[in-house]
Amino acid sequence: MTHVTLRGSLVLVASPYSDANVERAKSIPGGRWIKEMKVWSYPLSALPDIRAKYNGEATYADEIAALQTAESARLADVDVTIAKYLVPLPDGRPLRKHQIEGIPILIREKKIILHDDTGLGKTITALLAAKWWKKERGCRVLIIAPVNSHDQWYAACRLLNIIPEGVYSWAATNVPTPDVPYILIGDEAHFAQNVQSKRTKRFLFLAENARAVYALTATPMKNALPKNIFPLLVAVGNPLGNSRSSFEKRYCGAKQTKWSRWDTSGAEHLEELHALIAPSMLGRKKKDCLDLPPLQRVLVPAEVSAADADRYHAEVQEAIGVYEKGGAEEKKLATGLCWAQKHAAARAKIPAVAAAMQELKENGRRSISFCTNIDVAEELARILKCDAITSHATPEERTAYKLKFARGGADYLCLTHGVGGSAIDGLQHAASDLFLLDRPWTPGDCEQVEGRLDRDGQTTPVMSFWTQWGVADFKFDPILDEKADRIDMVIDGALQGLPRAVSLDSFASQLAQEIIKSEK
Repeated sequence: MTHVTLRGSLVLVASPYSDANVERAKSIPGGRWIKEMKVWSYPLSALPDIRAKYNGEATYADEIAALQTAESARLADVDVTIAKYLVPLPDGRPLRKHQIEGIPILIREKKIILHDDTGLGKTITALLAAKWWKKERGCRVLIIAPVNSHDQWYAACRLLNIIPEGVYSWAATNVPTPDVPYILIGDEAHFAQNVQSKRTKRFLFLAENARAVYALTATPMKNALPKNIFPLLVAVGNPLGNSRSSFEKRYCGAKQTKWSRWDTSGAEHLEELHALIAPSMLGRKKKDCLDLPPLQRVLVPAEVSAADADRYHAEVQEAIGVYEKGGAEEKKLATGLCWAQKHAAARAKIPAVAAAMQELKENGRRSISFCTNIDVAEELARILKCDAITSHATPEERTAYKLKFARGGADYLCLTHGVGGSAIDGLQHAASDLFLLDRPWTPGDCEQVEGRLDRDGQTTPVMSFWTQWGVADFKFDPILDEKADRIDMVIDGALQGLPRAVSLDSFASQLAQEIIKSEK
């Protein structure tokens, strides 16, 4: 006999094995087979389909009847009111199909991780769902987002005629807890991936008391580890968030090693993990939602002059001296040496990148550049006689620089990853070529950067030039691809465990030795 039970927000169906039962379970939308538990899991919204398919051939836990009655009434009310929020925007732009499909899901599920690809309009999707909560349920709207995206959030709120309770930074310590019902939007929610940090604890406190939570991120596992998604599962009320130790033991392979008392860098039982987190996540791929021209990454070895090479070697040798002198933890020294080498290499590549961007301009193609360090962006901008969007520029200046380039008033634009890598739209209408003098450590940040051009409105194939020179580039870049593959495997559910990930500390120690060797 088939038996249907609840586990948090999941419906679990256990049936005797037969071909007919397997086909029946597969025919119900949203189903995932959990091999270890020998059950099928479904979201709560699948209950009507489960009852229809089994039609008297299943028994149900007592709490399901009451839950289904309440849920049916709630969803019927949602369906009546939701249509008026799925109309074109006030500026005349129509909603995309994936947004029209996604907004009702956000409203019905109440707490969910929205991990659409960069450039799919997560801001508008979340705000239209928030507008429903504000208008239909009288909830206030509380937004936590990186500082450099605040202007974008306020502009989107004005467009949709929403007055938010406030837009606060992740570093803010004065985020109030409203004394009335509210919903919470966390933009770039991967900022809350460290359960020990103050910002994560504050976010989780707010999430626990919110009527709805929308955790927006294109990289729900920023470092490709199951442990990274745990705080977000807590935020959206997924049952796996109930016990951190249980989660880490089962899905992170947590154990004591000679390097760590509690190593959580593993990835295990991924098929089961995927099935159990799927009801708490909504993620669409850019290629499935937008008819965009292709993006191509091109690895470009940079030609560096003798003078720039000499300056590079001098800076690296100085950093090696600091490393060998010691005085701090080895992992901190190693990381410091790696970033110093990476910075020096980016500086050495400036003339080559400037020449390449100027050559593109001669062929009628405008371009943008990204790098980690402010001084590199500003030096390249000085050579190109263009603007630089860095933390040195005020929010008003950043907006002016972006609009100037987007409207054809400049041939080049230089940006840093931290300030220009997100919350900047409109550049796709002006260029399709970008240069990365160096790369961020995480693949999601690389995709965010490329997403400034590879997004809705782009009509030309995007070329992303990864300039390479020095030890770090040739070591970092392959690992970025590996980490991107790991993220997809964990989110999508691999059939077997992955090898333990290479931590930044471990990789930095190895790379530090390579840097020292290269200078001998």
